[in-house]
Amino acid sequence: MKILYLSPYEPYPSIFGGAQRTQLLWEALTEFGEVDFVGLFAESRLPLDALAVLRERYNLKGLCPIVEEEPSGLWWWCRFFKRFSYAVNEQQSASLQSVVDLDDYDLIVTRYTRTSAWVGDFTDRNVVLDVDDLLSEFYKSRARNLNESAVRRFLFRVLSWGHHRGELRALKQFRHLWFTKTADIPGAFKSKSSILQNVFLGETTASAALLKPDASNKTIVTLSRGGGTPNATGIMLFLRDAWGQILEAVPDAQFKIYGSGITDAEHAEWGSYTNVEVVGFAESISEVYASARFSIAAIPFGSGTNIKVVESYGHHRACVTTTFGVRGFDSLTETPCGELVADGIGDMVEKVVYLLNDYSACCEMARIGKEVVDEHYSPQSFKECVKETINQLLV
Repeated sequence: MKILYLSPYEPYPSIFGGAQRTQLLWEALTEFGEVDFVGLFAESRLPLDALAVLRERYNLKGLCPIVEEEPSGLWWWCRFFKRFSYAVNEQQSASLQSVVDLDDYDLIVTRYTRTSAWVGDFTDRNVVLDVDDLLSEFYKSRARNLNESAVRRFLFRVLSWGHHRGELRALKQFRHLWFTKTADIPGAFKSKSSILQNVFLGETTASAALLKPDASNKTIVTLSRGGGTPNATGIMLFLRDAWGQILEAVPDAQFKIYGSGITDAEHAEWGSYTNVEVVGFAESISEVYASARFSIAAIPFGSGTNIKVVESYGHHRACVTTTFGVRGFDSLTETPCGELVADGIGDMVEKVVYLLNDYSACCEMARIGKEVVDEHYSPQSFKECVKETINQLLV
């Protein structure tokens, strides 16, 4: 079977959640036949060696960057309402057809609703859409965020409504839909939808240094993309509202921030706090977790699920997170690990101080979480879900 795989995220280098899911889905698809990959992103986004790796390892056929028009002046409002468009973009569609012939493929798998809708009309084709998360849910969560002004919350409600209408129209054209959690599935599409959870991609075994932190270790880590993302906003709120109180209770606590895309302004602001180090890009995620007592995932809003929660437990480290950060990971919240889910950023103080002061509890939470991740959020469980869907489509 010949499969075409489309994604606005690159499977290499797989250093953040979107890229990791793209990579794992590619691996799952190769079990069914030859897979051609087309990237819906620009070459300028890739590290120097990445393009060659994508061609050799992932059978890259070409790049079709998604380009949004940028009206200015009196046409600004056109840009605002164009945000709701999920119609085929003729330029994007022509770009894709110049790279591959869709008729050559038995199955097409594509990621994200809006970008997939822009590159072509797939109504009469055998296409699976990996929805992952919904823009309507993202803006709905921002509209509920009391840290936003009343005006911004109103605008986010408008954006949520507009994207919801566009998503409902776009989802009709696909044979099957993958979501990361049940709550995201619109009622009209339940019969052709299934859950494809985000999972932990690291090794199931670990060195002695990673299995347990040293009892004297008071370092907390977080891995995040900068540039105003939900993760970056969460870090800012955590530092502003919680970090000072944590230092009062545990003066020798350290907080290290890793990640890509951190702006100069974010670096300067975050690094100005006492006992905070902004490290930036991490060569080895395993080494980051090995250096820590536990991690935080301070997500104040968003959609889909947050891979950093299961990633932390997968690396034998407990994770203090928010109700947004743990959505879709019910198998974790049903265990004692659910006690580390904070109801808002302010509530994180108690959870963080608890793990800093109680070494045994910190290690026990990490142990329980690791067992849950290995059982429910493993690459094998992900691939089994992909296999089940594709086998149904081939009947």
